[in-house]
Amino acid sequence: MNQDEYLLRKAEQYEKEGQLIHAIQIYKNLFNSDAVKRTVLIKLISIYEKLNNVSASLNLIDNYLNSNEDIEIRKIYTHYLVRHGFHDKALDVVSEISKEEHPEILFLIGMANYNLGDYKVAKINFNDFIKKNKTSELLPDAYVYLAKVSIMQNDLDAALDSLRSAENISTRSMDLYKTYAETYIKKGMYLHANEAINKAFDLDPSEMTLQKIAAKIMYELSAFKQAEFFLKNYIRNSKADFEDYNLLAKTYEKMNRKKEADIYFKKAKEFEEYGSNQK
Repeated sequence: MNQDEYLLRKAEQYEKEGQLIHAIQIYKNLFNSDAVKRTVLIKLISIYEKLNNVSASLNLIDNYLNSNEDIEIRKIYTHYLVRHGFHDKALDVVSEISKEEHPEILFLIGMANYNLGDYKVAKINFNDFIKKNKTSELLPDAYVYLAKVSIMQNDLDAALDSLRSAENISTRSMDLYKTYAETYIKKGMYLHANEAINKAFDLDPSEMTLQKIAAKIMYELSAFKQAEFFLKNYIRNSKADFEDYNLLAKTYEKMNRKKEADIYFKKAKEFEEYGSNQK
């Protein structure tokens, strides 16, 4: 075992033990070694992400790519940028990769365009990805995002077709059933929406946005006590907005609890006027 390998293992041990600062120091010292540079880069990106130090990761990868043409790192970087909301930069970085030689990047391009609100282009990207990546693990996700694009374009039947295609491949995605629920709500099919949201809860009961969606469904099904439960839980644990306060006020109004309805109508008005989260 040479010195670089010894130090790399030592840093990995520090990382396992949660001593991230010590690990970073060793990884930085190793970064100039061509033999382990790529491995060290990936390790540092992972640690900086755990520490919520996104800017350190961006600087590190930018510097690396300035002197190394590394397609795999460029793919990792694009995924990292999309995940952290740097969608314009992601499109910039991924533009250096050939779509013909690496058709899997079409998913990332679609994600970036979807998040930038360019739904027409995102739809093309996701459709191209689906055509060229028939065995990809990301295929169900591509269909779900294609459904999200259709929802934004108000083509709800197309959204359902895409969701069924995703479901035919895998039934283990919370986002699949969440998107089903959102589609059925827009179609006014609340019993179907309720069935879908229950499947989403089964897959990830900790996902707070499901509480918000479930509240809308319960309200429309006149299950006001359940709507109250979901709304109170969501408001207590998430960043509520006008819609949440207003729906809770209307729920209390339906339950003939005027005092509580007035409180939440007031909160909704305050949010609308000041844009602040009044709790």
